[in-house]
Amino acid sequence: MSRADDAGIREFLAEADEILERVTEGLLSLEASAAGGDPDPEVINAIFRGAHSLKGLSGMLGLAQMTDLSHKMESLLDALRMGQAACSREVVDLLLAGVDLLKGLCGRLAAGHSPEDPRVAPFVEQLLGAARGEGGAGGPNDLAELGLAPEAIQVLSEYEVHRLRETLKDSRRTLCRVVVGFPIESFDTGLEALNAALKERGEIISTLPSAGAVADDRLDFELLVGTKEGIEAVRSACAPHGARVEALGGGRPPGGPEPAAREPAAPKPPEEQGSGGAAADGELRSLSQTIRVDLAKLDALMNLVGELVLTKGRIQIVGTQLRERLGFSGEALELSKVHKEFERRLSELQQSVMDVRMVPLGQLFSKLHRVMRRILQESGKEVDLEITGAETELDKLIVEDLSDPLVHVVRNAVDHGIEPAEDREASGKARRGKIRIDAQQRGNHVAITVSDDGRGLSREKIRRKAEERGLVAAGAALDDRELFDLVFLPGFSTKEEVTELSGRGVGMDVLRKNVSRLSGLIELGSEAGHGTSVTISLPITLAIIQALLVRVEQQTYAIPLSSVLETLALEAGQVKVLEGKPVLRLRDHTLPLVRVDAVLGANGHRELPAYAVVVGVAEKRVAFAVDDLLTQQDVVIKSLGRRLRAIRGLAGATDLGDQRTVLVLDVAALMEDVFQGR
Repeated sequence: MSRADDAGIREFLAEADEILERVTEGLLSLEASAAGGDPDPEVINAIFRGAHSLKGLSGMLGLAQMTDLSHKMESLLDALRMGQAACSREVVDLLLAGVDLLKGLCGRLAAGHSPEDPRVAPFVEQLLGAARGEGGAGGPNDLAELGLAPEAIQVLSEYEVHRLRETLKDSRRTLCRVVVGFPIESFDTGLEALNAALKERGEIISTLPSAGAVADDRLDFELLVGTKEGIEAVRSACAPHGARVEALGGGRPPGGPEPAAREPAAPKPPEEQGSGGAAADGELRSLSQTIRVDLAKLDALMNLVGELVLTKGRIQIVGTQLRERLGFSGEALELSKVHKEFERRLSELQQSVMDVRMVPLGQLFSKLHRVMRRILQESGKEVDLEITGAETELDKLIVEDLSDPLVHVVRNAVDHGIEPAEDREASGKARRGKIRIDAQQRGNHVAITVSDDGRGLSREKIRRKAEERGLVAAGAALDDRELFDLVFLPGFSTKEEVTELSGRGVGMDVLRKNVSRLSGLIELGSEAGHGTSVTISLPITLAIIQALLVRVEQQTYAIPLSSVLETLALEAGQVKVLEGKPVLRLRDHTLPLVRVDAVLGANGHRELPAYAVVVGVAEKRVAFAVDDLLTQQDVVIKSLGRRLRAIRGLAGATDLGDQRTVLVLDVAALMEDVFQGR
């Protein structure tokens, strides 16, 4: 079994565990309410939805026996919903036995065994027998006494008819008709508020448009409500909404005989057999070792770890001061030992918290299939989506912020890249287009490439549009990188007409900004007639990072170590001038050499700096000139606040532990500015 399959099974088991726990709780609640002779229909509906969800999940994994068992439990629950089977203790016992069987199948799957159990087939027959219990008598005619219009009765669903009959049988419940009208422009919010008020008083059985005459500027509705609190309670709830409430006829007279319960043949649950089948009575262990944690709790935990990182820095400073005064002995030596142990344990804690925050990109990619389906319906094109590298992991926060940019890239690939089927066949291509998403980890970054086999970018169209808008001079020499960068300018589009998918020129610049906000880079590549690729490079995490502290003039900056490739002392022969700009010759490569203060817009001196820090994201490389290399340190990136957040080239700020705050550089944004000549 592949690693991806393992991840998929683990995710399924975690989901199945939660569903079965909810179903079990619902069945126990149903047993309690059924003992009082009044099973709660909402509880039955919730259990039904759980069985339905498990059927779908197991079906996607090809777990035939689990799918069949879930389906037959769903059928019995549907019979309970429709009054075709009595909600007895024996039926609840049967459903609980089914849950045990499902847990046993999941347990076998978790242990790596075949998820098959010989007891499932005969048990399924018991479920079918219970589901074939006789339903309630009567057809639509037995509701005539309610005074409802015949056409209103005919549009009621089978389930609504069943709930009406159940309400009529129970002398403790009052059946009310609520007639209400709302202005057309606000009927949805008005109806939602009324529903919320009525649900506190009883059960909303049906909601239908009014059969009477209606005004052009309003919508009228009739709601059938069953309540134990009496008609006055319903009128009180409806009063703020201007609704009219009336009691409907029917029901058993007070003190009359209880309706006879329909008891099906008492089905026998499957006998317990060994540990390979259903869970034993005393088995309380969960199917999965996975728990779901609110992301806000993880953020709070990460913030606490960040504060400990700052505390570690302060302890180190105190230790250094003690050693300078006392030498490496006594309290200074003891504090040094404590600091080393604290540093090691904190590193382990930090790594553990980071591992918890990491999620596979497959969670995001799976959603793209649904988005892709809708896009294809809008465009009418035929496209297949291929995904590789779904097991690659990223910080959960980055994955969440990546969803919109990725959807935009896929939408552009369909609309701009893939040709209509007829055009593809005419050019010798397969009728169906292909979009491929590939994710790979490259050091401390993840590169996500979206490529298509469409027509590719038209260099001529891009140049013509740029010249028309005065963005480039006519006939100017531009390489592919400079030409493709024009696509990211605000309002730039080569689309001649606006469609539902694109053409307004408001997407690619926002896409680049969103990726830059994640300290990432985006690159375009294209070959005419063969397709386009978009590569998004992102750091694995933006929380606690290791940074290289450097000094430029009198200012200290932090450069994320994940982007640092090497550092070196500069020598005069290494620095050249090419087209009026300094470059660094490094092992047969020529890199742009820029002072950090200059690229941030400051006016520092222009003498040859002492050191160069070579940084890289994806395939790009730049050398940052600095005056001094200070130290490496774990830092916690904090926001610059609303006013300073928009300053380009800064990812945030950090506290060094000695009451100094330094700026953290956004390497990706600075590199982008360098290559665009800003």
